Amino acid sequence: MPVDPILQRAAQTLSRAHPSQPADAVLREALAQNRRLSLMEKTAIARAVFATHRWQGWLSLGRPSPSASLTP
Repeated sequence: MPVDPILQRAAQTLSRAHPSQPADAVLREALAQNRRLSLMEKTAIARAVFATHRWQGWLSLGRPSPSASLTP
């Protein structure tokens, strides 16, 4: 099964992030280095990175996910 290049770039960005190198700084650097990416691709990568970061935050706090409140 082929890997989506957008998700692959988002995963690479997240793997390089750590407390002294926040994800937004890593993302900014990664997007600046890849000038061949279109604006739509850059937007998709950024959304994937920050969506993953939000979910990791929810999970680390032990809170139920927002979608859990939608379940009957």
